[in-house]
Amino acid sequence: MKQYPRFSVIIICAARRKHLFWTLKACLKSSVIPSEILIVHMDDMIDFYSSTSLIKQFRLPKKNGDLNLAGARNLGAQKARYDQLIFLDVDCIPDRFCFERILKRLKLTDIVQGTPKYLTKTISNLKCLNAKSIAHPLKPLVEIAQRETDYNQFWSLIFGIKKSDFLQIGGFYSNYKGYGAEDTDLGQKFRYHDLEMYRTNAIVYHQYHQVFRPPLNHFSGIIHNAQIFKERWGFYPMMNWIEKFEETKLVEINNGQLKVLRLPTLNEIEEAKSCNAF
Repeated sequence: MKQYPRFSVIIICAARRKHLFWTLKACLKSSVIPSEILIVHMDDMIDFYSSTSLIKQFRLPKKNGDLNLAGARNLGAQKARYDQLIFLDVDCIPDRFCFERILKRLKLTDIVQGTPKYLTKTISNLKCLNAKSIAHPLKPLVEIAQRETDYNQFWSLIFGIKKSDFLQIGGFYSNYKGYGAEDTDLGQKFRYHDLEMYRTNAIVYHQYHQVFRPPLNHFSGIIHNAQIFKERWGFYPMMNWIEKFEETKLVEINNGQLKVLRLPTLNEIEEAKSCNAF
């Protein structure tokens, strides 16, 4: 029987208790059970009821009214007891072999990303998730672990890293607020510190929820975070969304500088709602 090191799973959560329920249920059915699961709440709801001592819960209040995603993930890492860390988004259900595959590759490298598949409807059980989900075009399925040399492609929704490495590089940069850029920023830290990154066939099933395309509901956060990122790294992240904002005259870029022309209207935000999986 293969032996794997003890490891901590870190989940940050804001209100999505149904998503959290299914994600935790799958974690506890994994081929390799986590040594602990740390949930960092970013809301004012009561703690999630659990009968297992593996689940530990912490709370990080909003930062000036905005979710502090980076701070919540950093808090989870600081509280973790074990050196093997797996970060998992609250709406990502791990496949039975997801953790096992990440731990196997983490023995050989610095950062291991899993691969998401996206559920097209809400679920009421954990059956047949593979058949109910589709791959993201930017993250096609892989048969074997592949070296990821483009650090801009780092997604934080499922990845493994050693706590010692995470703390050494300072974790997530916590001056971002709300949505966007904190994971791309961490990817740049990986590149700067010459940490090796792989993506594997460790599958998570992203649970269905309402999305906005483009994400006009996060417009202010995206612009704020893009400006901070540019100051730190010399280029703008999230250009796919910024270009969409530019097309509708919300922003303009002149001489490499991003300027807000106007805010999206409530009607524009409503029209951006999508029923697609991603």
